[in-house]
Amino acid sequence: MTLRDFLVGVAASLTVAIIVGHFKGENAALGCLVIVVLLLGVIELFFYTKGLVIHYAGHGIGDEQYADVTLLLRGYIRNNKLNVPIDGTTFPDDPYRGVRKHVLVRYSYRSRTVREKIRHDGDRLMLP
Repeated sequence: MTLRDFLVGVAASLTVAIIVGHFKGENAALGCLVIVVLLLGVIELFFYTKGLVIHYAGHGIGDEQYADVTLLLRGYIRNNKLNVPIDGTTFPDDPYRGVRKHVLVRYSYRSRTVREKIRHDGDRLMLP
């Protein structure tokens, strides 16, 4: 959920509260508004405290020359942690044989902040 989605939800809840207030009275409108805002807060909390989330991972030589390995690395996550070697055993499909490569990972861990980490061939990728 982005900030835009959250604000749209708040605007929708205000609209519902105004309609309810018009037909049922101010107390019903206030109750409706409180419930909807609390639900939005719970949704926000649930979606942004998920643990380790890999948004993108690329294996390659840089300058946008990456093979997308996002799903592959997501499969290695155990207990909200990732610990894999950067070599041919983890990435068997090598798009640039004989050239030194690296892995670029964009991830978040229990927050909205997207972080970036780069690890080269022979290193280990450990997240968070």
